[in-house]
Amino acid sequence: MTHRRLSIAVVLITVLLAVITLLLGAFALVVYRHEDSAQRVQLAATLATNADQLAEALALPMWNLDETHIRGIVDSAMSVREIVSIEATTADQRLLLRRNGDWQVIEADAAPSDAGLLREERRVQHAGETIGQVRVFASPRFVEHALAEWRGSALLFILLLDGVLVLSLAALLWWLMLRPVGALERYAAAVTAGQTPATPRQALFFGELGALRDSIGRMVAMLDGRYQALRDSEERLKLATRSASIGVWDWDVAKDELVWDDQVRRIYGFPEDRLGGSIADWFDRLVPQERAGAREVVEAALRGDRPFDTEFRIERADGTVRVVRGAATVTRQQGGRTTRMVGVNLDVTEQRRAEHEIRQLNADLERRVEERTAQLTAAIDEVVRARDQAESATRAKSEFLANMSHEIRTPMNAVLGMTELALRGELSPKQRGYLTKGRSAAESLLGILNDILDFSKIEAGKLELEHRPFRLDDALRKVSAVVGLSAQDKGLPLRFDVGAAVPTQLVGDSLRLEQVLVNLCSNAIKFTEHGEVVLAVAPAGAGDADARVVLRFTVRDTGIGMSAAQLAGLFQPFNQLDASTTRKYGGTGLGLAICRRLVEMMGGEIGATSAPAAGSEFHFTASFGAGAAQADDGASDPRAGDDATLLHRLRGRRVLLVEDNELNQIVAGELLSDVCGMRVTVAGTGREALAQLEAAAFDVILMDVQMPEMDGYEVARRVRCRPAFAALPIIAMTAHAMATDRERCLAAGMNDFLSKPFDPQDLFAVLGRWLQAGTAAGEPGRGAGDEAGVLSFELGLRRCMGKAALYEKIVRRYLTSRIQTPGQIQAALDAGARPEAARIAHSLISTAGTLGAMGLSDTARAVQVAIDGDDAAGLPALMAVLATEHVAVCAALEGYLARPDAAAAPPPGAAATVVSG
Repeated sequence: MTHRRLSIAVVLITVLLAVITLLLGAFALVVYRHEDSAQRVQLAATLATNADQLAEALALPMWNLDETHIRGIVDSAMSVREIVSIEATTADQRLLLRRNGDWQVIEADAAPSDAGLLREERRVQHAGETIGQVRVFASPRFVEHALAEWRGSALLFILLLDGVLVLSLAALLWWLMLRPVGALERYAAAVTAGQTPATPRQALFFGELGALRDSIGRMVAMLDGRYQALRDSEERLKLATRSASIGVWDWDVAKDELVWDDQVRRIYGFPEDRLGGSIADWFDRLVPQERAGAREVVEAALRGDRPFDTEFRIERADGTVRVVRGAATVTRQQGGRTTRMVGVNLDVTEQRRAEHEIRQLNADLERRVEERTAQLTAAIDEVVRARDQAESATRAKSEFLANMSHEIRTPMNAVLGMTELALRGELSPKQRGYLTKGRSAAESLLGILNDILDFSKIEAGKLELEHRPFRLDDALRKVSAVVGLSAQDKGLPLRFDVGAAVPTQLVGDSLRLEQVLVNLCSNAIKFTEHGEVVLAVAPAGAGDADARVVLRFTVRDTGIGMSAAQLAGLFQPFNQLDASTTRKYGGTGLGLAICRRLVEMMGGEIGATSAPAAGSEFHFTASFGAGAAQADDGASDPRAGDDATLLHRLRGRRVLLVEDNELNQIVAGELLSDVCGMRVTVAGTGREALAQLEAAAFDVILMDVQMPEMDGYEVARRVRCRPAFAALPIIAMTAHAMATDRERCLAAGMNDFLSKPFDPQDLFAVLGRWLQAGTAAGEPGRGAGDEAGVLSFELGLRRCMGKAALYEKIVRRYLTSRIQTPGQIQAALDAGARPEAARIAHSLISTAGTLGAMGLSDTARAVQVAIDGDDAAGLPALMAVLATEHVAVCAALEGYLARPDAAAAPPPGAAATVVSG
């Protein structure tokens, strides 16, 4: 049955017609009321005018009592059709005319009583005197009749207008709306029927209907695309579910209708006619033990307590049990009532079986891992025991090397010391030759021992490089001093070629650099008979990001050279060129291996090029820090001055020599007393040293480390526990040469470290570094036998290039500007301005050194170090020494200016002798 729909055209026409009719009716009503009111007003005005005229016209006849004339006037007034009745009365007469039903004028006795009539009354006056009365009645009959005719005309006009509008609107709506809408309706019906119709012609549409047509066309195209995509998605979903063996089901909760797809039926193993369509049928397919739990899961999902996501077991028709995983989403109405559930089923039987097998395999694997772990733990324990044994062996090796170093160095110190003492005496040339060769053999043996110790430290990873400022030219001078004599003995020129771009100030380990250079230069001299040996230094490219300087060192010789096979074996430990070379030239074969490791530690590489009989070239690179330039005041190192100045500084100072070896007592004692003029007290044990410290005052302690009963470390710790000895310098003398030995010495409170056997000049330099010029310990003043000068005019003049006038100018300037220096330092310290105090002390170092007051310069340096190091314990004693030496220096300078020949320089070698105190 086709449902008839109400046409939109009818609705629009009806609505428009009703609206227009209402508007026209309202307009006609307003006009009608206006016309009614206007005609009634006009009728009333006409009635009033007639009444006035009638009263005026009747005044004279009534005065004259002219009845005929009165009647004629009244009859004339009745000629107006709207007037219904006229009544004229006097004191004794009354005339009443009215119209009957035919609207004829008759004479009557009573006036009309119709409420709808209009009435006007007037008094008739003559000469100001009322002589009668006249009443005029008018009827709106003719007004109402005219209005009725007007209403009919207006209604007919409205009806005609409505008809025209209806026809016009119907035509317009059919042409402009119904026809294109009908086309759209047919187009939509064809689309709904699954057809693919053409879009309606554009000529039928314009304006909004054209936009609607285009929109509907785009919407149909979009829906068609979505339909195709949905169909493709559905096909893919079906393919995916079939491929993944996923079944889909849909349960209408309200109707309890459960719909299964084919995959679900395959999972459950039932044909279509055997699979029920309700939730109860699904429960029946579960194994009995899981039905109650499944029912709780379903009810919880319906309540919204938790999502439907569970696993359950089903029993198929053939009796097999399968594990199925189920998941579903719940759809609810707006009020919260559940309407349906849509979910999937997946057969996970094989997966769970595989997981069970994997768990069993994992358990077996864990068991095997535990067994292997136990075996590995046992193996690790064996390795740990082996490591501990290796470490123990390493410690034993280190202790053995340290003990052997001590045992060998101690007699070596005696051999070298005794040889040095013997060579300082009067000997025959033959005896001096014997001693010289013996000292050379001892030094060679000491070099072998040092190589073995260095190699052992490198292998153990215990060798550490220092990072201190040094001058490259000083390092090269030391290398020249060590190897220069060997080159001179062989008649070989030893040249140094330092590039102009090579910086002078560097930061690094100068001793290890010297060790490498000495080794390479010694080898070059050893294997060269004719020609020359050249040591060249040049920059090796730009510095790195840390502003470090990379230098390339090259040692070239014109010696015997090496073959390619020999080059390949270089830098390996215990490797020499060949047996004949070893017999001719000697050596341990460790030198180049040590050089390679040292160069690598300095951030460089080492290599060599050579050919037989064509000489050799050894080259290596090393990285250094860029050092700041220091004032070359001659006081940066105690050895910078001449030996006389150094020995002058040590003469008369008291030293406590703590040494258990009798030969070393003789060697060190005679060197210090005979060469330096120091007063030496010997203590053979640590306890004896403590007793000597209680009995007398000393300027410095030379402490042997390895002694019986109480070693040097314990003695140093006990000395440092006494406040009176807090600033007393303690210098360790030990045959142990390991880096850890130096650290132990410093940790025990010692100030410096001297390795035995020592060079006498090194011993004097270390003592000069820690002993300041001034009053000797335990003496209020210097005796007559120890009149050491605190100021060397010869050194001062030499530093002023021999110009006496310049030296005298500096002396006067010092006496005027530096006279209050100790007080200024103390004032700055009292005010807490430690940087200012350190600055003043630093400025005194250079000035005093320039004047030749090396003792005052060294003391100023010690004060600056104590201020920078916050050495509150030792600073007061140093300040007292500084003040005493400053007074002595000022007195000597004033004596220099007061000499008779003030304009002349003092004779060479002269020194001011000032007794301090």
